[in-house]
Amino acid sequence: MRAITLPTLLVCADKGVVSPAVAEELRSLNPELQVEHIREAGHALHLDQPERFATIVQDFLRSVETADSRKQ
Repeated sequence: MRAITLPTLLVCADKGVVSPAVAEELRSLNPELQVEHIREAGHALHLDQPERFATIVQDFLRSVETADSRKQ
């Protein structure tokens, strides 16, 4: 996890395989990791909460794009 140097998004669900506690533990290994939690979703969180999942991913991609354009 520490070897990852690119912006990284981890989306986890409260009823999923990667619990919010595990996600926070992973964030402690890499402060650049952005962790988002989706409530009332399981392992297939993109199917359980598609709108919320899409919003999280779109927001992350916009933030990465904005940060990248500032570097240029």
